Amino acid sequence: MRAAQSYMASKSLRLTTSRLRLLTTLCDSDRPLTLAEIQQRVESLPTSSLYRNVIALETSGVLRRVTGTDGYARFEL
Repeated sequence: MRAAQSYMASKSLRLTTSRLRLLTTLCDSDRPLTLAEIQQRVESLPTSSLYRNVIALETSGVLRRVTGTDGYARFEL
């Protein structure tokens, strides 16, 4: 988790409450999660915020997209 926070700081990305909750959820998981799974675990995060933050963190290299054989994208740190 600290590595992700340091990386975000080096890329001038703000560590907002939403991003911290998203990163914590992924860090606590033992496997990559789909967007639906992330949303279930971070209930009060609006869908638009979830998508916007995942895109920003993936584009900057904080998150990594993993596509399974089922075609669903999953995300991990």
